Amino acid sequence: MASHISHGDTAKRRALRESGFQLLYVPPENSAWVAGWRTLKSLGNQGSEQQRKAARILAQHMLEAHQQNLHVEWTSQGEGAWVLIEAMQHLQQQQVDLRQQQKIFLSDHTRSRFSADRARRALNMNLEDDKWHNAAPGLPQTVGGEQFGLAPLLSAGNDLLHHTPREERLGKTINLTYQTGEYLFKKWGAAGVAGGLAASTGGSASLAVAVVKALHNLAPTLIASIPGARNYYFKNTGDQLQNLVNKQQKR
Repeated sequence: MASHISHGDTAKRRALRESGFQLLYVPPENSAWVAGWRTLKSLGNQGSEQQRKAARILAQHMLEAHQQNLHVEWTSQGEGAWVLIEAMQHLQQQQVDLRQQQKIFLSDHTRSRFSADRARRALNMNLEDDKWHNAAPGLPQTVGGEQFGLAPLLSAGNDLLHHTPREERLGKTINLTYQTGEYLFKKWGAAGVAGGLAASTGGSASLAVAVVKALHNLAPTLIASIPGARNYYFKNTGDQLQNLVNKQQKR
């Protein structure tokens, strides 16, 4: 668990060994196949009775930390995400305001990070860290955690509608549009996206494939070449677009 809590950083892991950490351990079920199948079948939304009990215990720990004004980062790994998100939702039902003193990190999460994102915002958690989740593209994580790629888009849409200042909405909308295009390209490939484009416009499918491939390959280079685009730390191409648009909006 130490490698997950330290986010893979050697220096942080060394410091963690010295400080120690508290671990809520939920014993695995008798059959890993049963747990894995439940995750896939329910898209990560269904937990076991053992997980539900652990979530109630964790929610109490989170509430006690809040009552003691402690600053805590809660890290979950794998199916522990189900327990952590469920615990957060227990506190959400009690309308607890954590005053930005607690935050979460999901590692190889098998429950939708959109659910986690909604809960952490409702609880007024610390949202300062851009990187609050990390995962390898395994099947349980792709299905349960990413919801086949929809979870990050839903989080971005929720952020746009409910948590974005008016003057920054255009930039974030463009960023979300770009991310949606990337999602469609990865899910369906150039031929799939181009097929829909050709059908909707009545154009040539082969020409549409060529255009989609060209745009996908050239877009990052073209956008990064716009004057001022490299003034910002590079996260991704959509983020570059967002920063550029927002800068123009604020002039």
